[in-house]
Amino acid sequence: MFCHQCGTKNQDQTNYCVSCGTKLLNAPVPQQKKNEAEYFYAVSRIKFVILHLTTFGLYELVWFGSNWTIIRDQEKKKISPFWRAVFGPIYFYELADRVLQTAKRKGYDNSYWTVGLTLAYVGFIVFSRAFESAWWIYLFAFLPFLPVVDAINFTNSHATRDKLDCKWSVVEVLVAIVGGAFLLLAILGSLS
Repeated sequence: MFCHQCGTKNQDQTNYCVSCGTKLLNAPVPQQKKNEAEYFYAVSRIKFVILHLTTFGLYELVWFGSNWTIIRDQEKKKISPFWRAVFGPIYFYELADRVLQTAKRKGYDNSYWTVGLTLAYVGFIVFSRAFESAWWIYLFAFLPFLPVVDAINFTNSHATRDKLDCKWSVVEVLVAIVGGAFLLLAILGSLS
């Protein structure tokens, strides 16, 4: 049984987490059918960072939307991936927690504090918009995503087929080039 707070694996008969002391939920974790593989929309770290920077954060909409679409299809839930992408900061915690729990079930040894990552992501958004000259702070908003991206990549490496998207499409290359040029102009403009 995994702790819902910190993700530590505990023996099934324990009532409290051996790592953080949280009372464990006794409900069994639903098991996937053998023909169903749990996976998410995985991209390499470098691709995620480059597309985040060169789209000024718009790539997060694609990333959120793709992951929520996969979750909707796997779990047959009536959720709207579009709105969960648009309101990404609100749904970040739920997605990051779901990813971590799935990765832990597959043997992922690392962990992250989902609340901390969510607060960091929201903090980057708030502080970058609070001051006109602080727009560049949002460029670092990819940082809270990296542990989640790593957990997704681990999860997908243990699925029945590898779903890591390392290849760049023509559109992604063009977006990176054009967006990179705009990013460079924005940085140079703010320095003058």
